[in-house]
Amino acid sequence: MKLMKLLLILMVSVFLIGCAEHSKETQNIVAEIGDDVKFTFDDLQKYVIDWQYHIRYKDRREAYREALDAMVTNQLKRNDFFERGLDQEDHLIQSIRRIINEEMVAEYYKTQYVRKYNNEDEGMSSIERFEKDKKELIDEDKLIWNNKALNELFKWSENPVFFRGEYRDILQKTDNLVILKYDRGVVDYQECIRFFDDVLSPEKLSKINEEEFKKYFLEALRTDIIVKKAEELDLLKNIFNPKTNNVAIRNQIVYLYNVAVIDSQIPVPTDEMLHLFYQQYKDSLYYQLNRIHIYAMIFPEEEKANEIMQEIRNGIPFEETTGRWFVRSFIRDRDGRIRSYLSPEEPFLGERSFQLRLNETTGPVKYYDAKKEAQYAIIKCVNIIPEKQLLFDDVKDTILEDFKGYHREKKRQEVKDRLWKQYDIKIYEDIISKRIN
Repeated sequence: MKLMKLLLILMVSVFLIGCAEHSKETQNIVAEIGDDVKFTFDDLQKYVIDWQYHIRYKDRREAYREALDAMVTNQLKRNDFFERGLDQEDHLIQSIRRIINEEMVAEYYKTQYVRKYNNEDEGMSSIERFEKDKKELIDEDKLIWNNKALNELFKWSENPVFFRGEYRDILQKTDNLVILKYDRGVVDYQECIRFFDDVLSPEKLSKINEEEFKKYFLEALRTDIIVKKAEELDLLKNIFNPKTNNVAIRNQIVYLYNVAVIDSQIPVPTDEMLHLFYQQYKDSLYYQLNRIHIYAMIFPEEEKANEIMQEIRNGIPFEETTGRWFVRSFIRDRDGRIRSYLSPEEPFLGERSFQLRLNETTGPVKYYDAKKEAQYAIIKCVNIIPEKQLLFDDVKDTILEDFKGYHREKKRQEVKDRLWKQYDIKIYEDIISKRIN
């Protein structure tokens, strides 16, 4: 009887612990997509920090809200990417093939070495064993190098544009020389293009010389063999799927989705379309507001600010004084409101700055910063951009990108709205509020 009571108490305890753990997990979930995708507050917090939302937004709630919106939207794009079959579009995938292959090597190491050799075996760690096996994939004693081909590669690579894509043109138009022979085959100029494009970044070359090229080709060959082994083990599905945890691949799927679904829908404008775009937005986008740029030296003590100002009055240029200076920019809206330009900072020095003439210096300017209390600034006006209506000729060099940017943002919003309607999404604002308070 006592044994039965003990078993009953044990079962109840296990049940209560399980409930507590489930409750703890539930209280940490901030968003769900369907039944199989959940985001925890820890996921959200990491996203906020990784993508610097805490810096981009002064208000903490807004930072977390915007980060969650982006995190969920990107997951929806990954889901839709595979549902549309975009993972089968070779021309699309080709642009990230090298990244995929690099991650395939990492996955091969994780599944075939880390999981099998957690403990040191024969005095070797998993990474040491991996590097040993990798090195043995190529018998270096049987390599035959073509010095003529290596010398040509070295000469071409002295031009900085060679590794920026120029190598494709050069190697395709040149006689297809063999670079090396090894026990499994040969590497020629055409294979070299594939290595550069798909297998291993030529940026891995620490120096540009023939010996470094040899090291590069050996590393590329070994990497290529490991990728093929990973493909045989069907490891691609581990990293290239909608719910992948691989950060590099996650970001690349979103990038490819944007290219295929958003950028492809941006219209190619005619000259007439650009003029019409200008007419539609000339009173907003192409109305130039009054803007001013200053250098500012800021001090917590008025005495120090006065010392620096006296140096300037004595003929020492602002930039050569002993104070440390910063760049600040302010803009004045049509209604006269002054705000910091491209910065969330309060426009403490804005009003005084707009009173300056070009290259004029003034100070100390006293102002109050809620975080630092009274501050004293010496400021110099270095650039004034007047308020005026820009003509089409004034913006002809930038209007094409403005046009694309407008349509890209419009399409991005349309896609986002469609995805949020297409999927079952739950957001738990109360959990976020509790955690960030």
